[in-house]
Amino acid sequence: MLKVIKSDDKGSTVFTLYGRIEESDLPELQSILDAEVRSGDVTIDLQDVRHVYREAVGFFATCRANGITLKNCPPYIHEWLEAESHRNSRRKLLRIKKSRQRE
Repeated sequence: MLKVIKSDDKGSTVFTLYGRIEESDLPELQSILDAEVRSGDVTIDLQDVRHVYREAVGFFATCRANGITLKNCPPYIHEWLEAESHRNSRRKLLRIKKSRQRE
């Protein structure tokens, strides 16, 4: 079960997540973030997250790519995020190569 606590840290909105993050939690988390991202600096604190499903890693990778800071990221989530980043980079390179081959 996921619990989200919103706080303010020197003008930055911080969402501290507790528990486990399942795929079914992502739409609600996205709605919460959508409402805040317009207002400025947003941080997600993952210190008290105990379990993350694979879909959540992709979600956090997208958050990070969109300028949301991930704080206190557990090592296993950080490793997944790095792997996801490398996978996306390889996909992008393959698309560029295919595009150049067509020219």
